[in-house]
Amino acid sequence: MTDFADIKKDYEEFSRRAQDIWQPYYKNADVALNAYSGRTWTQSEVDYLRDQGRYPEEFNIIRPKINLFSGYARDNMKSTIVGPVEDADQETADQLSEVMRFVYAKGDTNSIQLNAYDDCLKTGAALVEIYLDYTDDPIHGDIKYHKRSFNSFLIDPNFEKQDLSDASEISIRDFLTREDAKSLLPMVDPKVIDDISAYSNDNKFRYLRNNQRFYTNSDLISYDQYYRKVSKIVKEIVDIETGQAVMFAKDEDEDFLREKMQFAKEMFGIDTEIRKRTKQTVELNIVLSGEVVYSGPDPLGLDDYPFVLYICYWEPHLTNFGIKLQGMSLGLVDTQRAFNKRMIRKQDVMDTAINTGGLYRVGDIDPDDIKMTGAGQFVPVDSDRPFSEIYQPFQQGSIPPGWQEETVYLQELSHIISGVNESQLGFDEGGNTQVSGKLAEVRSANGLRANRSILDNFEKSMKYLGQKTLRVMQKHYGPGKIRRILNKEPTTQFFSQEFDKYDAVIKEAVLSQTQRDAFYFELLRLVEIYGPDMIPASLAIKNLPMAGASELQKTIETQERQKQQAQQDLQEDKQRAARLEESITEQNIALAQERRAKVLSDVGLAQERQSEIRGNIAKANLDQAKTLAEIEKLKDENLLQLMQFLEFLKQKETQQHESKFKESLQVSEAFRMQSEPDVQPNGQAQVAQQQPLGG
Repeated sequence: MTDFADIKKDYEEFSRRAQDIWQPYYKNADVALNAYSGRTWTQSEVDYLRDQGRYPEEFNIIRPKINLFSGYARDNMKSTIVGPVEDADQETADQLSEVMRFVYAKGDTNSIQLNAYDDCLKTGAALVEIYLDYTDDPIHGDIKYHKRSFNSFLIDPNFEKQDLSDASEISIRDFLTREDAKSLLPMVDPKVIDDISAYSNDNKFRYLRNNQRFYTNSDLISYDQYYRKVSKIVKEIVDIETGQAVMFAKDEDEDFLREKMQFAKEMFGIDTEIRKRTKQTVELNIVLSGEVVYSGPDPLGLDDYPFVLYICYWEPHLTNFGIKLQGMSLGLVDTQRAFNKRMIRKQDVMDTAINTGGLYRVGDIDPDDIKMTGAGQFVPVDSDRPFSEIYQPFQQGSIPPGWQEETVYLQELSHIISGVNESQLGFDEGGNTQVSGKLAEVRSANGLRANRSILDNFEKSMKYLGQKTLRVMQKHYGPGKIRRILNKEPTTQFFSQEFDKYDAVIKEAVLSQTQRDAFYFELLRLVEIYGPDMIPASLAIKNLPMAGASELQKTIETQERQKQQAQQDLQEDKQRAARLEESITEQNIALAQERRAKVLSDVGLAQERQSEIRGNIAKANLDQAKTLAEIEKLKDENLLQLMQFLEFLKQKETQQHESKFKESLQVSEAFRMQSEPDVQPNGQAQVAQQQPLGG
């Protein structure tokens, strides 16, 4: 068997030292919890009242105040999600948030957190423990949570931070059977557990042993988990430029890692080096009935405590633990006790009005009978005088004039101490219900503002729990399990611890019904401002606070899809019409250009014909000159007739050529008038005017 002597010695020393310092807190927390539950009388006071035939009645004015803040937290409970930082990967943050919602829902996490918050209001502190349950998933386990009350844990009394980052040691205690211990400690030899002696009073966790006889059962053993922070030397590959470090396991070959580092430098210019540093981690030690049976690293691999502390009022700079850490209930105990005494005395006075009691004659006086002078009691008197002379009734009591006002004052004093006003409790001063809604809202907000620090502490604890849950989820949930939860592949950054460190923050989102109602009405207002085109009606219906909204949501979504399809079809029709109009315009332009080309061709042909006419005229003139030369040879008598005949032929030919030229010009002008294009804004082509050639 491994020698755990040093661990046992450290555990015993921590328990002794921390128990003495925490003892005042445990005592006050027990008193406060009893007061909330309706017991403020001490046992000696109870015995005294019963000896007088009076009942120690409780008129609980503490519970409504505590329940008010408990109900407010439930109405305003927020879910924990992962949000990206600046330009970080939104898809990865959304996937982490979705898996976290799954874990919280399956582990009933919000209910456990609210129960821890209730404990804070009553006793001042509670722990929520994170653990892995391998019942349904023996490979990866399921993340579960457990609330621990004030009397089951002991924290290093030197801690001052709510996240327990400065606490060096923590121990918690449970009482289990040996069989339960064997199932929780499969790494421990069952024979070792069988040889563990049954629990006996060891003066630890005194307020956890409410029934000593029950815990003397021979099969029960104390199951203590003793966590402490220890240091170890680790090796890391550090990026010199960014300072990011990646720790590698001890069994990895350092020479092989150096080759990879050299490759990264040559290929990507990443300059890295191997460094050694001291890292703080958490060690778990299991102690069964005072015997250490296991010591090893934190099972969750967080290098941190698997706990989150929930506190109410916390003054870390005080040294007296009786007032350093306390709940709301403790400050109301004295007011509750004074109120109970006034109410009992008032009842005593009212009872004496019915039967005042008196003196009667018997033998010797019993001294105990002197105590029986309360409402309607008779005291024996030893006397020889006649009965008529001895008997006299006690004087009837009356309620002093200021008692009723004092009782009311004590009730009001309890409101002042707790920071609660009548508007928050549902009524106003003097029972006046005719106050404005705005006034009641302001008064209620002022009461909550007076205790805002309690809500802030609760929200910080929720954030710490979310951060630790995220780390456990990334470390223990494999890709297959994440894929099954998401119904899709996780992103490459999903399991990166660096994403949690640099690219994500844990924040709160709408969860409770009250917040959902407020969110719904805000949506309606935004729909009214921006219209349904900007904010779809399905989003508002999705958050509609009424039963049967799912059917209405389906109907709205169907209508929205039909509307979107109709809009899409209309848009496509417009696009087709625009393309058709554009095609017609292009066709008209092409036709106009074709006609223009033909007109230009006809004009060229006319010019060619005109040139041909001129050539013919020149040729005719040349022929005429030749003819004249030949005519000179003719006889004089025939010359005049011949010249007249030639002139006639010339005129006839000229007329024919001019007639053909005019016909060509008329045809060209007709084509030009029909084909000159001018594209107007309506997409239609028109024929423009063109100056005739030579004009």
